[in-house]
Amino acid sequence: MTEAMPDLSSEVAREMRRRGALETRQWGAMKNRTERRAFNAVASELLKLWTMPAPMMVALGTIIGGAVISWALARSASQAGPHDVLAHVMPFLQVGAIVLGVLAVSQEYVGSQRLTTLRATPSRVTLAWGKTVAMMTAQASVAVVATATSGAAAVLAKGDVPEVDGWRLGGFAIYLVCAGMISYGVALIMRTAAPSLVMSLALLILLPPVMRPLTSYGAWLPSELGRVLADHGVLTGEGPSVLAAGVGLAGWVLLAVIGGTVTLVKRDG
Repeated sequence: MTEAMPDLSSEVAREMRRRGALETRQWGAMKNRTERRAFNAVASELLKLWTMPAPMMVALGTIIGGAVISWALARSASQAGPHDVLAHVMPFLQVGAIVLGVLAVSQEYVGSQRLTTLRATPSRVTLAWGKTVAMMTAQASVAVVATATSGAAAVLAKGDVPEVDGWRLGGFAIYLVCAGMISYGVALIMRTAAPSLVMSLALLILLPPVMRPLTSYGAWLPSELGRVLADHGVLTGEGPSVLAAGVGLAGWVLLAVIGGTVTLVKRDG
């Protein structure tokens, strides 16, 4: 009887090790499947953005149009530097980022594209992840290229190479990405193009000049925060600091994207 006890305890220990190893393998396999699904969702959404005509035309139009307008403004305003020219081109580039964010979402609700997407990625959480990462990548790419080409066009129009303020260029690009992601979140909530465009344009373009003289809270609207980032506080003088502006813009983006993601996951159809 005393000799059987070690055998029993060793059997229990071996069984526990076997179950532990099995659970570890199962967890690893599930983790790998989740990672593959997340990667496939991002790749699928990026491919969709690349192959859908409207978002691609908007991206190209934003880049080319921004360069043309920048070149024309630089030629007509002899005293303005490239950074000042770029500041005047930003409203056009901002509209491009807004339209890109809206069309990338709203076009899925035309025809059967929405059902095809859900069949390919049944998990809405994974789908939301893929859409958001793909949109962030697309918006960042367009923002960087549009800012660089518009700035280069202004320099070419001037005929000289001035000192480049990397902070201001980075501020312009960061704000474009934020504006595009806010409109993307709005589109996830509204679904269709017209209401999404109206809401995004009102928040990012129409509302700031109306609220600016009425209340100090207007300084916390996204476009005003973007102005602080791009100008490093030079033009505003008063209002949020650069750090506060960055945090505020990030808050606007998170609010829009989280609201859109919850709507996508919870809403039927």
